[in-house]
Amino acid sequence: MALILCSQCQQPISKDSSTCPLCGHPNEQQTQPKIEGPERKVSWPLLLGIIFIPYIFVWFVLRKGYKLTTQAISLAWLAFMLYCLAIEFYDPKHHPLHYEKQLIEIQNE
Repeated sequence: MALILCSQCQQPISKDSSTCPLCGHPNEQQTQPKIEGPERKVSWPLLLGIIFIPYIFVWFVLRKGYKLTTQAISLAWLAFMLYCLAIEFYDPKHHPLHYEKQLIEIQNE
């Protein structure tokens, strides 16, 4: 049994006690176990959904219980897929510099 000093009355108390038996002050150094839920694993259907339809399924991984690494990889995959989608629909004809090039070519003729 390890002893520590009470922060209020400076009397030795047990490290595991919740309050000081003399003054009743709460033990600030009491080690309390972390209460966490069970760690979730990514199931195969969720993994396939993340790979093929990340726009919907990535948000399921952002719930509590999934590792930060899993969440980061899922969000990076979503960002990559959105980037690819943006490039696919990008039309350089609608870029402002495209119109300037056309005006310059017309003026040079």
